[in-house]
Amino acid sequence: MNGVPQGSTLAPMLFNIYTSDIPDTVSTQYGYADDLALLFSQKCWGEVEEVLSRIAEYLSAWRLRLSTAKTTCTAFHLNNREPSHKLAVTINGSIIPYTLTPTYVGVTLDRQVTFSNTWKASVAKSEPVIACYVSWLARHGVPSSLFCEISALG
Repeated sequence: MNGVPQGSTLAPMLFNIYTSDIPDTVSTQYGYADDLALLFSQKCWGEVEEVLSRIAEYLSAWRLRLSTAKTTCTAFHLNNREPSHKLAVTINGSIIPYTLTPTYVGVTLDRQVTFSNTWKASVAKSEPVIACYVSWLARHGVPSSLFCEISALG
């Protein structure tokens, strides 16, 4: 058995210490607990794939297994000659699925940077709560014009 217990309060800090020597690359690296996001700004797709292979070698050397079930890749770019270019990433023999809208720490990203999927999900989660408030207001004699405005928020 490797690692620390899932949910341990020390786990994020220990993981950050363990991976503090991750190779410096042309990517910007964002980490939160055991999640890692790599942001590239390159002119050539080959450079991106080369950096990913260096990261894969690092993970293998330190016996870290990438959860391919939780890993995705995407490309947000301004190259209009290749608007639908999809990265073909394989790590340890596993193909990493390509997605147009990756989710990182609960935020769904999209090429237009509208965050519309995140906003829609938040609204959908809040609808049952709003319905409870509207019902409570109606039972307690609050004027309907007031809770109609509350309903419009959802």
